[in-house]
Formats: sequence, C-alpha cells, structure tokens
Amino acid sequence: MPAAVPADVVLVGLVDAGITDTGPTRVCPKVTVAAGLSCVILGDPLAAPRDVWVTRDGGIYVTEMGAGTVVRLDGARFTVVASGLDGPIGLREAPDGALLVGLEGGRSVARLDRASGALTVLAGDLGNVTYLTVDAAGAVFASAFDNVGPFGTGRVVRIDPVTRAATRYATGLNVPEGLFVDAAGALFVAEWSPPASVRRFAPGGGSVGTSTVVASDLTNIYGLLPDGAGGMFLGDHAGRVLHQRADGTREVLLDHIGRTGGFARTADGDLLVAEFVDFGAMGRLYRLGNVR
Repeated sequence: MPAAVPADVVLVGLVDAGITDTGPTRVCPKVTVAAGLSCVILGDPLAAPRDVWVTRDGGIYVTEMGAGTVVRLDGARFTVVASGLDGPIGLREAPDGALLVGLEGGRSVARLDRASGALTVLAGDLGNVTYLTVDAAGAVFASAFDNVGPFGTGRVVRIDPVTRAATRYATGLNVPEGLFVDAAGALFVAEWSPPASVRRFAPGGGSVGTSTVVASDLTNIYGLLPDGAGGMFLGDHAGRVLHQRADGTREVLLDHIGRTGGFARTADGDLLVAEFVDFGAMGRLYRLGNVR
C-alpha cells in the first residue's frame, strides 16, 4: 500500500491509465500519471532493473540486477550486452563512450565496452556499490555501504579520471543510493534508510555533519536525477516518481508502480524510469513524455 503523500506534495490531476497496445510500446497499466504527461512501457519485462542510462548516441541501456546483465533496448526488445555480472546496479557513460557499471556483489566499478562486451575493473574493494555519477571533469562517484546496519557507515567514493585512485568523498551516510554532481560541483546523495532523505555536500565533499538535507518525507529512495533547472527527480519505495523543483515544491509524476530504480533523460527531454519492484521480481522500463 503506498505511503501517505506528504503535505508539501501537490497531486496535479492524476488520472488512471489503461492498457493499449501500440506496437513496440504500450500505455502504462494500472498506474496514475500527472495530467499532461504521457506514459508508455518500453520493451519486455526486466529482471529487477535497477538503473537506466541514455548514451550520447541515443542508446538506452538498463542494468538487470536479477539477471546479472546489462541490456540495450533494440526496438521492441532488450538485447544482452554483458552477462554474468555480480549485482549490477548503477549505470553511466564514461567520457570515451564506454559504460560504467556499479557492481554491488563485486564491490567495484567496472568499465564495459559496448561493442565487445568486455568488462574491466576500474576500481575495486569499494564496499557494496549502488549508483554512479560522473562529473564534468570525468571523475566517477560511486555510492557504497558495507551493511544495512548500523547506520552511518555508507559513503560516496570518488575515482580519479587519470590515476583511477579511489578516495572517500562523503561519509556517514545511511545506505546511499542515487547521486549526482551539479554544475557548481556540489554532490547530492539519496539515503535509502529511514529517515530517507537527499543530502547536499559542498564541492570537495565532507561528512554528514557538514551536509544539508534538501529533501525529506520520503520512503526508501533509490532514484535521483537533476532536472536541469535546479530541482530533481526522486523515486521511492512507495511506488512514486516525484519532481521536486528548485523552490522546494513537489509534484507526483507517476504513482502506483513498484519500487522505483534509477532515472535518465532522453535527448527530447522524456524521463525514463527503471521499475525495480523487488529482488527477484520482474519490472518495467517506463517512458514519461511532456515532463516539464
């Protein structure tokens, strides 16, 4: 049962979406979508999808944690790019066009050649790696933790783009998941463990004590992505995708799906949402159009 919507979340004309076959896509079933937005499902069901990314050449890739694979959307189907991975979660594109994959079971960040499927370790012994981001200079940031409890043992690690040295950048987090670095160099990190929140770390990083909470009243956050206008998209275990604007107001864009994983934007601004649902369960890749 979805959690109650916090008082600062405005439900803007949510409407029920039915099911309609439209070739390689179909309208999102049994969900609610904010008025003015479109929603379709892309491709086949996926085994516990955790993250999605759109490469600079327009390719759409997804990590299937439940299958240990990275897949690419080819028309109406997903094609396996790499298999046998140990808990793939985070997914981003490196400056050279390779894919970067966060491996929770492998406790590492790996580089995946999209053409050959060859996988090489970029940095290891990082803890249980969850999500990834890459800053303007090409440095890779990975959220990681050792155990769900005790709290306060999670961190974000920065991997130098030249030396590949991994150093702790933000510490004291409660199971960190989604993250991004904004244009000013500040790091934003979603904490999965209650009380779930999004924290902002000033450029250079630091500890939880030096960070600022910029989003709260959420349920176990996974997905986090900047909106390009000072706000962010968030996804939580209540089955919601929310847009928190720069002024702090929120709108529910999508509701009543499974647990939300990571997000990505297409070249035309649509929002892609990986529906993780749960470990071992099948999820979907949603595409939200007309996102403001």
